[in-house]
Amino acid sequence: MWAIIITFILLIYNILAYYSESTKNPEKIFGVYSRPGKWYCIKYIIFYTLLEVRRFKITFLEGWRNEAKNNDSAAELPIAIQKLEALQTLSNHKKAFDAVFFQAVNIDGYYVCGGTERRHEAVTFGLFYIGVPGLGLLASESLPSTKLKTDSVSLHLQDSFSAGGICFAPLKPMEAWKVSFSGKMKLEGKPKETFDVKLEATWTSDYPYFLYERHMNNKPIAQATAREEWSREYFKAMKETHQTHYEQMGNLKGTLTINNEKHSLNMWAFRDHSFGYKRDWSLIHRYAFHMAYLNDGTRITIGVISHPSTMSHFEVGYVVHRNKMIDTIESCDLQLYQHGENGTPGKTIAFTFIAGKKMYVVKAIVEYEAVHYKGHDNEAKLIERFLKYDVNGVQGRGIAEWHYNVGKKQ
Repeated sequence: MWAIIITFILLIYNILAYYSESTKNPEKIFGVYSRPGKWYCIKYIIFYTLLEVRRFKITFLEGWRNEAKNNDSAAELPIAIQKLEALQTLSNHKKAFDAVFFQAVNIDGYYVCGGTERRHEAVTFGLFYIGVPGLGLLASESLPSTKLKTDSVSLHLQDSFSAGGICFAPLKPMEAWKVSFSGKMKLEGKPKETFDVKLEATWTSDYPYFLYERHMNNKPIAQATAREEWSREYFKAMKETHQTHYEQMGNLKGTLTINNEKHSLNMWAFRDHSFGYKRDWSLIHRYAFHMAYLNDGTRITIGVISHPSTMSHFEVGYVVHRNKMIDTIESCDLQLYQHGENGTPGKTIAFTFIAGKKMYVVKAIVEYEAVHYKGHDNEAKLIERFLKYDVNGVQGRGIAEWHYNVGKKQ
C-alpha cells in the first residue's frame, strides 16, 4: 500500500519538477531549516489528502474500538493497550529503543522529572531530577552522563523500566504507574553537596491518552513534509525513523525523603512512552518541548523538532482542558533558529500557538536548568529546564527539554 502511495507521489512530483527546472527552491536557513519551495502548496495538498484518507480508513473502515472501562473488556487499538503499556521487545537494530518519561510539578514549586531509555546489551539511558523549594535542583549522581546498567531483576522479569535507582513500573494500563527513586543526588551548581534521597510515588490518571500517529493534527505534518525535497530515499528515511509515541496527563502522589526529612507530594503530572525500530540521536539536529500546567487546570504540551533527514521544522502538541477535552496544535511561531542556535537558549522565552482556533501567548522564565547527555557517544545534549509560565495571563509551572546535536562527545 505504502509503496503504491510513494510511487504515485513521486510520479506527480517528478512531472511537476520537469516543467519547472528553471525555478530554484530557497536556500535552507543555516543549511538546516527548509523553507517552502516552488511546489509547496501542491505537495501540501497531496500529503494532507493522503493523511486524511489514512485517518478515515483507520477510524471508520478498520473499526477502531473505544477503550472499555475495565480490563476484562479492554479495547484494542492496532496494538492492544496492555501491550502498548508493557516493556517492548527491542528490534534487531543496534539502536533499537524503548523509553518512558515522567514529570510532575505543583503550585508550591516542587518539580519531579525522570526518564529511562532501554537499549540493547543491558544499557539504559536514565536521568532523575527533583526541584525542592528552598533547596534547589537535585540531580541523580551519574549526571550529566545518563548511561546506566539496566537493573538485573527488571531485565529478567521485564516488569519495569529500572536502572541506577530509578524505577517506573506499570500497575494498570493507562491508569496507574509506580514511580520511585532511591540513591544519592547532588545539588545542581554544588556537585560536592550530596543527599540521600528516596521517592515513593504513584502516578494515576483518568485523562485520555494521546497517540501521535492517530490523534495529532494532520496540518502540521503536511506542512513539515511539503517543505522538504521529495525522493524515494526521503520516504525510506521517514519509514525507518517512524516510532510509536503516546502521552498522557495525570497526577503524582507520594512521599519524598531527603536526608530523613519527609515531604508529601501532590502534583500535576505527565508521562510518555516511545518505542520503535531505532532511535538515532545523531539524526536529530534540535528540538524544544514545553509542558505547562496552569493554575486554572489547563495543561499544554508543545514541541518543535528539527530532524533534517525527514522534517527540518515540525510542530506537534495539544492543549488539555479542565474537562479533559483535547485541542490539537494547528500552528506555532517558535522558530528554533531564532532561539539559541549556538547551543545556549535564553533564560526567558515567548511564543504563540493556535489550538482549537484559539491563540495562546506563552511566556516563560527559567527557575532551574541542568544539562545531561544521551547516546552511546554522548552525541545528544539535553537541557532540562524548570519553568514558571504565563499563558494568556494565567500563571503556572512546567518543564521544558531542549536538545542539541553536539556530535561525538567524551
